Amino acid sequence: MIQPSFTEHSEDIHPTTRFRAFESPVEAELGLKVDSARQWVADRLNRKVSTTTFYNWRSALDFIQDRYSIEDLEAICLFASFVQAGETLKSARQLTDAHYQELERNNHA
Repeated sequence: MIQPSFTEHSEDIHPTTRFRAFESPVEAELGLKVDSARQWVADRLNRKVSTTTFYNWRSALDFIQDRYSIEDLEAICLFASFVQAGETLKSARQLTDAHYQELERNNHA
């Protein structure tokens, strides 16, 4: 199985997308709108992400919505890391789902 190159490096994320994007509890509850979400993912992956690419990734994960939580965006980043590692969209979706199922099992163990 290909391991994603997904690492936690929040200090590298541009403050306008990670921190200032969620300045109030209300904004954090509502999540980021599509373009801000795309930019957050791009910053997290440390690469440019076109709107079309973001739409393809969110569609592959059935995340077609108006606003995105940090958890949603982290799932998109994990999925994207599998795609960038050479996985097909289908296998990247399966690997992402398996990752979160394993986390869920560990939380209930």
